[in-house]
Amino acid sequence: MKERLFLSAGFSDFCVGWAQGEQWRYVRCGTEPIAERLFAALQPCMESICWEAVSIFLLNGPGSTLGIRTFCAFIRTLLVCKKIPASHVWVCDSLHFARLVLDQRPSSRPICARVQGMQIFCLGPKENTIHRASEAEKLQAVWLPHPCLPKDLPFFHFTEGEIVPLLQLKNPWYETDAPDVFSAGTNFF
Repeated sequence: MKERLFLSAGFSDFCVGWAQGEQWRYVRCGTEPIAERLFAALQPCMESICWEAVSIFLLNGPGSTLGIRTFCAFIRTLLVCKKIPASHVWVCDSLHFARLVLDQRPSSRPICARVQGMQIFCLGPKENTIHRASEAEKLQAVWLPHPCLPKDLPFFHFTEGEIVPLLQLKNPWYETDAPDVFSAGTNFF
């Protein structure tokens, strides 16, 4: 049975999910930084995961958060200890993941992210190419959370049920042998 470990960390939230087949066996999401909670979040499923059979899916920025770096270090440790083969590690940037989620919803809006100071990048409905956001897109957008954005903006959130079907897609996931921040094939610079 296929096993998938989903790892996502933002500026002040995280999600760790372990699925067997199409069903979650364990999900832990929280609003505290994952750097403080990684092992507590992973501990309940660590003994049950079949490491040789698991594929790891990492949401990898934008953002150079300590949570993303912690997940990258965790995956690299698994690779060095030969717990998982390199071909079982997949990454995706958060903008493309959010776009996939939003495209499944009845009302799809642009998704925007603040990157490197004041730069705003965007993916419109059904788009695959990241571009600088227009003023109209900024007004209609759902935003990836960022600590410097106004708290009254509509921020992107996903539900547990929206994740598992997206882990079966080839695009926009990229295979990587040693994940690092922004190694998901998207250049935001």
